[in-house]
Amino acid sequence: TGRRVAVAGAGAALAAAAVLSGASPAFAKPGAVMSFAPSPYSYGNVEAGESASQTFTLTNTGSAASGALTLTLLGPKAFSITANSCDAVSVKPGQHCTVTVQFAPTHRGLTRALLAASSPKSGVGTLATVLMSGTGLGHLYWVDVNNGDVEMSNVDGSNRQIIETGQVTPQ
Repeated sequence: TGRRVAVAGAGAALAAAAVLSGASPAFAKPGAVMSFAPSPYSYGNVEAGESASQTFTLTNTGSAASGALTLTLLGPKAFSITANSCDAVSVKPGQHCTVTVQFAPTHRGLTRALLAASSPKSGVGTLATVLMSGTGLGHLYWVDVNNGDVEMSNVDGSNRQIIETGQVTPQ
């Protein structure tokens, strides 16, 4: 028979993991305890064609080294790792490494991704995750009927600019 566990908070998650594995929290095997900061993270609104970056710190607050880390970015191509001092590194207790993820949307709308750190040495698979989100904004385009200029602005009306002049000759 399967077990159903309701979890609230990190401490409860550790206790639930111990219960599911058959160990009690007091006798849980010590090891690497990893976490990303900030976590979760929102890039906010980013114009399509522009980008925003965030550096995440992966810290080991446990009692053992993490073992060689593998970082996996799950999500659309709008998210990419641009710098990484964590991959294939074993993070000792009290130490950290960093990874920078860029959000560069190509279309409008909310987009999400997950960054995960894992190590075969840990015996638990994924050691830490961070959920990222961002909203791609589009542009508005129009033609000024008085002079034929093609204009553009952000969806909120900011950054208005003429991108072509005099496309229509007034009659």
